[in-house]
Parts: sequence; structure tokens; C-alpha cells
Amino acid sequence: HSIQIQSNHYRTEDIQKVFELLSKDIQKINEKIREDFAMEMDYAVKQLNKGKDIKPQLLNIGTLMKDVGLGVFANVIASPIYEVIKPSLGL
Repeated sequence: HSIQIQSNHYRTEDIQKVFELLSKDIQKINEKIREDFAMEMDYAVKQLNKGKDIKPQLLNIGTLMKDVGLGVFANVIASPIYEVIKPSLGL
């Protein structure tokens, strides 16, 4: 009957690096899906610049990654930063 809370902390530099890698990977996929990723990433960057929490956007990006299939994201998954950001993406 205990409550567990997980707090994921990320650095702005980590998020920017993941978004750079993600941008490279999404070039291979359908334009509509690419637009969905771009919308979430753009909004996350705006919120991050305002100092606001971007957890909802990261979870949405993680959901999009699952929907497309993680095998498509070779640049992101091969990066050491992936293990750091993975919990924030809900993966």
C-alpha cells in the first residue's frame, strides 16, 4: 500500500541532442507522421525555453515512436543519450 513516485530529470542539452537525432530519423518516414513529430518537438522546445515542464510532449513523442516502430529510430537508439532520455519518453 505504498505510493511510488518517479521523477525524471533531463538537461536542456540532452533534449536538444535527442531532437537533433530524431529529426534525422524522421526524414525516412511518412510526411504526415513527420509533421506530428515536428509539432510535438517544436512545442516542447518553446515550453523548455520558457522553463516549463515538457513531460507531456516527451510522452507524446515516445508514443509516436512506438506507433512508428522503434526500429526506424537508429540514430536515436544508437546514441548514448537514449538511455538517459528513455524514461522521459515513456519507453
